[in-house]
Amino acid sequence: MVSDKNRALFEFLTVFEIVNIGLSVVTNLLLIYLIVYRSSKEIGAYRFMLIAFAINDIYFPVLHFLTLPVICSYKDAFIMFAHGILTSKFSICLFGSSFSQTMPLLSHLFANMYVSYGTDSETREYMQPFFDEEFAGEHYDFIGVLYYSTNGAFRPSAFFATMGFNTIMTFCMSIIVGCSIAIVKHLR
Repeated sequence: MVSDKNRALFEFLTVFEIVNIGLSVVTNLLLIYLIVYRSSKEIGAYRFMLIAFAINDIYFPVLHFLTLPVICSYKDAFIMFAHGILTSKFSICLFGSSFSQTMPLLSHLFANMYVSYGTDSETREYMQPFFDEEFAGEHYDFIGVLYYSTNGAFRPSAFFATMGFNTIMTFCMSIIVGCSIAIVKHLR
């Protein structure tokens, strides 16, 4: 699944990744236990938000383990595919969309990835030399965008799909930063 020139690094990172996933699951299960059975009653409904974050922090690494995503760029293209237990286009879209924290964003990101990053024949043909060189003999269902066609023409649909993701992430990060500043001001 990996080129021979990077095999040692890949094997090291795989072990590191699996240990990290295991530690994440154990740590968050311990956190849930502490929140449910050992936390002060004074934290009230805040406990449910803490539990929701802990559950998400279990869900994401488990999904990461099941998909083992590979995210690559090759010349004018960006692709993402899975080489874990779940390798379908659906599973890699599920992984990619799991970065969001709310269901409307999750649904939008999943649909946008599935449709906008859906692989057409030109992208598949463009990426074939990359797969042949780096992952010889393997076949993957992948999502990706090709920003320029093989004849050099700009592909606006790929650009707008990526800009849509960037806009959503910028909006969400702005809310996080704004709320963080408001919380710090309130606590002072």
